[in-house]
Amino acid sequence: MGDTEQDKYLGLLKQLFPIGKAWDLSENSNLTKLLGAFAQELGRVDQRVSDLIRETDPQRTEELLLDWEHFLGIPDDCSEEEIESLSLEQRRQQIVQKLTFVGGQNISYYIDMAKAFGLEEVEIKEYRPFRAGINRAGDTLTNGGWVFTFEMRSPQIPETSTLECTVLKLKPAHTHAIFHWGVGG
Repeated sequence: MGDTEQDKYLGLLKQLFPIGKAWDLSENSNLTKLLGAFAQELGRVDQRVSDLIRETDPQRTEELLLDWEHFLGIPDDCSEEEIESLSLEQRRQQIVQKLTFVGGQNISYYIDMAKAFGLEEVEIKEYRPFRAGINRAGDTLTNGGWVFTFEMRSPQIPETSTLECTVLKLKPAHTHAIFHWGVGG
């Protein structure tokens, strides 16, 4: 807080007093010194309010970083890194990602998720129920629980199990996911 902030509050406090000889508002008066102390505290509170407003933006947060992480459940079950080993910027990024995350239930959503985890080639196969008149003899019978199953397949192998954990956590509850890594599409 600079002197200009304190001077601004001192001027405002002086304006609250009536005009008259009983109120000596000259620069060296005891009343002005008292108001100067009040102005200093008001300036400090003003600065803290500005800090709090800044903290509401997760891209700039510092003091409320732990509160943001706790509110969003970071780290979660799928986190492999210790939160303390990440930089301030990486931790902020995790918060922003979790806040701006938009879920989905379609194939492109899961392909985009796999790409975000570093897999370039990903194929997703949805199992459909066997239907007479549509399917033919020799087609796979995928009735029962298979109706709600999908398979993620890639010739690449993910570096960590975080992708699988994230898919299992975010997929619709009634579905099943199967993963095949290191195999052709």
